[in-house]
Amino acid sequence: MKTKEELGNMGEQEVRNSLARGDYINPSEISLIESWLRERDNEHDFEDACERANKSAALFAQNAARRANIAAIIAAIAAIISTACAIVSVFMRTPLAR
Repeated sequence: MKTKEELGNMGEQEVRNSLARGDYINPSEISLIESWLRERDNEHDFEDACERANKSAALFAQNAARRANIAAIIAAIAAIISTACAIVSVFMRTPLAR
């Protein structure tokens, strides 16, 4: 009877192929192998979920950075307009706001 360590050494695809061919007869060994394969499937699902979450977080961060850049540009434009108005009001000697 194989152990989980031996199954890990064989490799997942080889274990799947051996099970599909019917190399195993002992019901307890078959249940152990099926359990081990379910664990591998759960690990793959978890890795896929982590990868999706990682990509989602990266996209969220990229969008947040883009919004922050747009806000900074708008603030810079407002500062330029404010400075230009102050300069014009000095030259015209008429205050813009009373």
